[in-house]
Amino acid sequence: MTRLLIILCSFVYLSQGINFNFFNTTDELLHIIANRIHHNYTEVSSKCAIHMIQWAESLAAMSAVAVQCKKSPVPMVCEQLRKKILKQNKYAAVQLDAFGKIPENLAGFTKLSMGDYDECVEITSPIHKDYRTQFCWAHLNIPWHKSLEDNSLIQAVDSCSDPTLDVKWSVCMPRSCSEKDIHNLLNLLPEHLEDGFVCRVSCRPTEIPYTAGFWIVMTLLAIVVGLAIFASIVDHYMQKNGEKYGLKKEPQGIMRYILCFSAVSNGRRIFAVPKSDKMVHGIDCIRFFSFTWVISGHFFGFLAMADNAYVLLNEMSKLYYHVWMNAYYSVDSFFLLSGTMLSYVFIGSSNKKSITKPGVWGLFYLHRYVRLTVPYAAYLLFYIVTLPHLNTGPNEVVGLEEIQSCGGVWWANMLYINNIYRRPQCLTISWYLASDTQMYVFSPLFLVPFIFSPLLGVLAVLVGLLLSISLTYYNVFTFDLPVTFMLARQSGNDLLLHRFMLYLYEAFYIRIIPFLVGIVVGYILLKTRTTKLVLKKGFVIAMWVAAVAISLSALLTPYHYQRGAYWTRFQRATYFAFGRLGWSLSIGWLIIAINRGYGGKKT
Repeated sequence: MTRLLIILCSFVYLSQGINFNFFNTTDELLHIIANRIHHNYTEVSSKCAIHMIQWAESLAAMSAVAVQCKKSPVPMVCEQLRKKILKQNKYAAVQLDAFGKIPENLAGFTKLSMGDYDECVEITSPIHKDYRTQFCWAHLNIPWHKSLEDNSLIQAVDSCSDPTLDVKWSVCMPRSCSEKDIHNLLNLLPEHLEDGFVCRVSCRPTEIPYTAGFWIVMTLLAIVVGLAIFASIVDHYMQKNGEKYGLKKEPQGIMRYILCFSAVSNGRRIFAVPKSDKMVHGIDCIRFFSFTWVISGHFFGFLAMADNAYVLLNEMSKLYYHVWMNAYYSVDSFFLLSGTMLSYVFIGSSNKKSITKPGVWGLFYLHRYVRLTVPYAAYLLFYIVTLPHLNTGPNEVVGLEEIQSCGGVWWANMLYINNIYRRPQCLTISWYLASDTQMYVFSPLFLVPFIFSPLLGVLAVLVGLLLSISLTYYNVFTFDLPVTFMLARQSGNDLLLHRFMLYLYEAFYIRIIPFLVGIVVGYILLKTRTTKLVLKKGFVIAMWVAAVAISLSALLTPYHYQRGAYWTRFQRATYFAFGRLGWSLSIGWLIIAINRGYGGKKT
């Protein structure tokens, strides 16, 4: 009941606080708006103040003419005058109508009160030609620590400190008013609410210009798509009619390069599943489930748009749902696969002589950089120029704020140091590429020893694990860091969140543990490729039981911590370091087992 009352009162006050029927007279509304603006002129721009007063006067005029002209001595003149005033000031009532109203299902924790976007942005004033309106969101400060006492999953004290708890109320305001102006106005107008009830205001763009960069990227994209269509048609024709017209199966000259764009040949190569003893089975399956896990793990971000969020929060408090709440291990699975495949391919194709050649290492790094950077840069360009044009309508596009940063820090992405140079980031999710590339840069320190001796390789990996674990303890103790992203974000402490991401979550030297385990897994797969790995049945059963138990423990251990239980710094550091080690060993065993005949009858 407390939860319902807090939310209900918030929306009632804000929905009715600017409605002219809320005041005793229309003059009272005009007086309050004018008085608040004039006495706080330094907080609102002059143009915005003028338009707000014009709107208030039009609302007052609309209310004043709501009389019965039949009682007037000159009813015809009265009616004509009334219609004229209504026509001139109707826009003010339409603008008010475009505001968000009290939503349904408040008891279900509805956090969104959205008015009519199209109605708002189309408003014009017949008497004030420069008067146009914009659709904005007022983000409200709701004290969740009072209303969600029975659901300790949410640790934030108010809706301002956590984007997933954001309570939004839409307002339709003059375009001459900046977000800061509207924020100040909304905190000035309601007499019934405490100061700072509106955290911030975000307005939707009214016009999105097409830049030169947009047309350049679209032109390049059109050329590539055109080449792909042309190459696919030619490729298909050559495969079907090549022999008939004496065409060679292998294209010659420039045609070889054009056919590189063929969706037919490329698609065949991508989806081909060659039967070879050199294939590592299960990798694609693990990659698929990890991708799915990553996507489903981000569902919490959609809580902001839910109309039954309280039901979802209760569901999320259940133990089994913690699999999605703690989906961070999906990223560790990718790091493990990266180390496994790198070790399997590099050690298998290298020897003591080849690793002494500078050209080998030049290609080692150049191949990685070119192969990854070309599509990465192309996507980044596409992302930067197109995302703003998707940012239409009442709701914001996720990641739009990053676009403004890309112009100054794109070079950090191209150098794969954007997880280190975080002021601010461009395409935040690309931190993974930076961390993985940094692991790749230092990978020879762990790969080369295996070429000389398995013992040297294992020792090198153990040293790497020890360093990573030690640095984890150091960072957690030094900066008093939490061990989950959700708690770092809900803290409302920007510095703590920054340190968590920089020194723990995105730091390659912290996240390298599964990568190192993957190097060992790849080496084992390589050395047992031509010889049968014989393991006793009891050992296999014990390994499977241990793998399942350790992986589930890693997933579910922070269940109570996520819901408010206190962990010391030692507990947090231990979990973050050894939880990932245990998870990596479990998935590593899974890969070895299904490739060496110990994963069931199908393997």
